[in-house]
Amino acid sequence: MAEYEQTAEGFIIRTGHPLLGDIRADFSAVGPDRRRGTASALLEASCLNCWCGTLSTALLARGVEKHRVFGKARVARV
Repeated sequence: MAEYEQTAEGFIIRTGHPLLGDIRADFSAVGPDRRRGTASALLEASCLNCWCGTLSTALLARGVEKHRVFGKARVARV
Protein backbone atom coordinates (compact mmCIF):
# COMPACT_ATOMS: atom_id res chain seq x y z
CA MET A 1 0.00 0.00 0.00
CA ALA A 2 1.41 3.38 -0.99
CA GLU A 3 1.18 6.50 1.18
CA TYR A 4 1.42 10.15 0.13
CA GLU A 5 2.17 13.07 2.43
CA GLN A 6 2.64 16.71 1.41
CA THR A 7 3.88 19.58 3.54
CA ALA A 8 5.06 23.11 2.78
CA GLU A 9 8.57 21.68 2.31
CA GLY A 10 7.68 19.01 -0.24
CA PHE A 11 6.13 15.59 -0.48
CA ILE A 12 6.99 11.97 0.12
CA ILE A 13 5.51 8.88 -1.45
CA ARG A 14 6.11 5.81 0.66
CA THR A 15 5.81 2.95 -1.80
CA GLY A 16 6.20 0.18 0.75
CA HIS A 17 8.23 -1.67 -1.87
CA PRO A 18 11.71 -3.01 -1.01
CA LEU A 19 13.14 -2.03 -4.40
CA LEU A 20 11.59 1.43 -4.75
CA GLY A 21 11.56 2.67 -1.16
CA ASP A 22 10.41 6.25 -0.65
CA ILE A 23 10.14 8.93 -3.33
CA ARG A 24 10.89 12.37 -1.91
CA ALA A 25 10.36 15.77 -3.45
CA ASP A 26 12.03 18.81 -1.89
CA PHE A 27 10.23 22.01 -2.90
CA SER A 28 13.28 24.12 -2.03
CA ALA A 29 15.24 22.39 -4.81
CA VAL A 30 12.81 23.39 -7.60
CA GLY A 31 10.88 26.62 -8.07
CA PRO A 32 7.06 26.67 -8.20
CA ASP A 33 7.02 27.18 -11.97
CA ARG A 34 8.92 23.91 -12.49
CA ARG A 35 6.89 21.74 -10.10
CA ARG A 36 3.91 21.31 -12.39
CA GLY A 37 3.53 17.97 -14.15
CA THR A 38 4.65 15.82 -11.24
CA ALA A 39 1.47 13.72 -11.30
CA SER A 40 1.74 13.24 -15.08
CA ALA A 41 5.38 12.15 -14.78
CA LEU A 42 4.50 9.60 -12.10
CA LEU A 43 1.53 8.32 -14.13
CA GLU A 44 3.67 7.95 -17.25
CA ALA A 45 6.34 6.05 -15.33
CA SER A 46 3.76 3.81 -13.68
CA CYS A 47 2.10 2.98 -17.00
CA LEU A 48 5.44 2.18 -18.60
CA ASN A 49 6.43 -0.05 -15.71
CA CYS A 50 3.15 -1.94 -15.99
CA TRP A 51 3.22 -2.26 -19.78
CA CYS A 52 6.89 -3.24 -20.03
CA GLY A 53 6.58 -5.64 -17.10
CA THR A 54 3.59 -7.35 -18.71
CA LEU A 55 5.43 -7.62 -22.03
CA SER A 56 8.53 -9.02 -20.33
CA THR A 57 6.45 -11.61 -18.47
CA ALA A 58 4.69 -12.66 -21.69
CA LEU A 59 8.01 -13.04 -23.52
CA LEU A 60 9.52 -15.03 -20.66
CA ALA A 61 6.49 -17.36 -20.57
CA ARG A 62 7.05 -18.10 -24.25
CA GLY A 63 10.77 -18.75 -23.87
CA VAL A 64 11.82 -15.59 -25.69
CA GLU A 65 15.20 -14.29 -24.62
CA LYS A 66 14.98 -10.53 -24.20
CA HIS A 67 17.88 -8.19 -23.85
CA ARG A 68 16.02 -4.92 -23.43
CA VAL A 69 12.52 -3.52 -23.27
CA PHE A 70 12.16 0.21 -23.93
CA GLY A 71 9.15 2.47 -23.95
CA LYS A 72 8.13 6.11 -23.85
CA ALA A 73 4.93 7.61 -22.54
CA ARG A 74 3.28 11.00 -22.62
CA VAL A 75 0.05 11.91 -20.89
CA ALA A 76 -2.17 14.09 -23.05
CA ARG A 77 -4.87 16.25 -21.56
CA VAL A 78 -7.85 16.63 -23.87
